[in-house]
This record gives sequence, structure tokens and C-alpha cells, in this order.
Amino acid sequence: MDNAKMSVKFLSVYEAVRLLNNALANLGLICVEGEVSAFKQYSSSHWYFTIKDSDAALSCVLWKSRSYGIRPPKLGDKVRLKGSANVWEKSGNLSFVASELSYAGEGELYEKFLRLKKELSDLGWFDHHRKKAIPRVPHRIGIITSRQGAAVRDAIHRLRERAPYASITVYDTPVQGVRNELKIARAIRYANLYGKDDVLLLIRGGGSIEDLWNFNERVVAEAIVQSRIPIISGIGHETDTTISDLAADRRAPTPTGAAEAAAEKLDVLRSEINTFWDRTELTFRKDGDQRYFDLEHFSARFENGRT
Repeated sequence: MDNAKMSVKFLSVYEAVRLLNNALANLGLICVEGEVSAFKQYSSSHWYFTIKDSDAALSCVLWKSRSYGIRPPKLGDKVRLKGSANVWEKSGNLSFVASELSYAGEGELYEKFLRLKKELSDLGWFDHHRKKAIPRVPHRIGIITSRQGAAVRDAIHRLRERAPYASITVYDTPVQGVRNELKIARAIRYANLYGKDDVLLLIRGGGSIEDLWNFNERVVAEAIVQSRIPIISGIGHETDTTISDLAADRRAPTPTGAAEAAAEKLDVLRSEINTFWDRTELTFRKDGDQRYFDLEHFSARFENGRT
């Protein structure tokens, strides 16, 4: 048959996209791993991001309903996705629609976290009755963290803003890296031996579970539990929970939150003092008025010859 005379059926764009999507659907579940190179979360709370390796890049989306309980990825994170590919009809762009997102290496670490959490919980290290009270108006505040991080700057700024009446000591220690949990524990013990702090802040900025892992080690939790000085933890973001958070006497959602929990605002204290003096003055005035009335009453009785 002459190929030139063969009839050729041309698909509409919509039909072609639908054909492609049917073919992609037949691939079933796809699992892919890559490094996040772009991320954006719109007002809809859906996540749009790109993952890449040395040879290719892939546009991805994770719907809001699938993102609950997962921290948003940041540039450089290595993620593992499960989902399917799809060609969007309006734009013609191909995207990977993720149904699951996890951080590479976090699965094993999370299992390790759960095992240690149960072990220390069984020992009573997280019990509420063991927690020490946080002084409302501390004179001295110690901060255990790295001097190089933004966390210490944010915490000091908030403390000076809220509580200029308190002195601040920073116990400089690395808060990320191999074996640095030993240095964190040593800093806690040093503050207890030589410091004169009324409360300690154990803080660090956000990061992956690998970045925060020093705070999931038993040696740090043990130093927290043994501390005679109450400790407030402010590690990572609000969605991050570490073993140190559970062992601390109070957990704050962020380093700045730890600073807020450490000391009452000066303005609040001044207001309470003014209220106290107003009430005291009113009490004295009422008492004086009553005594004056009693004196007048008894004076009148004597003047009238009555006893």
C-alpha cells in the first residue's frame, strides 16, 4: 500500500495529553530520589518543588492533604518520593505528583529515635514530676549553643528586649556534627559546676533530622536530667521534636520561644508593681478612713458624757 495514500489521524492536543497520561498511569507507582533545588509553598499550602541529580531535573508537586506532619523541604535536602507522573492539560508541563515524601536517611534515624524515646520514657526521664520549675524573673540566664548561629543572636535580642534586668552568659559549643553531642553534654555540666545561672537555654536553629541528631543522643538527655539548673529547650522549628525536648524542664517551639519562656517582660513586671502599690495605697487609705471614723465616733461619745 502506498504510504502517501494512508490516512493519518491527528489527535487534538487534549486527546494527545490524555493518551500520554494513560500511558504514564500504566507505569504504576514510581519511587524516585533526588536533591531539592527549588521549593515554593503557595497560599493554597500545596508544595511545588524541583528535585535533581547530576544529569536531570524533575518538577514535583505535593498536595496539602499529603503534607501534614512533614516539615517543608529546603534547598539541598535529599528526598525520597513515591507517586506518579502527570502531564498538565493547561500548560503541557510534566510533573511528578508525589503521594509520599520522606527525607533520605531519616527512616533509620526515626526508628532509632523511637527506640531511645521508649527506653528513656521507661526510666522516667520524661516524667512531669521530675521537671524543675522555671523562675519567672531570673537574674542570670545561660545559653548553650554555637556563637556562630542565628539562633543565639535571635535569643539574645529577644532577651534584651524582654528582660534587660537579666545578665546573659553564652556557653559556646558546636550543635551539629559527629560526636558533638559529647560537647553539648559537657557544656551543660560545665554550666552546672561553674555557672551561676538561674535557668539554661539549650537552643539550635532548624534543620533536617540529621542536622538535629546531636540532640537525640542519650548523653545529652542524661546531662539535662542531671542538671540542677532548670533547662528550656528551643531546638529547630515547632514541628521538630527531639529527645532533648522531652527531657528538658520546658520545651519551646523555637530558640526565640525559649528566650520568651525564660523571663517575664519588664513591662509586665512594672505593671504588676504599679498595681500592687495602687492596691496597697487604697488599702491604707480605707484603713485610715475607718480608723478616723472610729476615732470620731468614740470622741463624740466621751464629749456627750457617755462611756
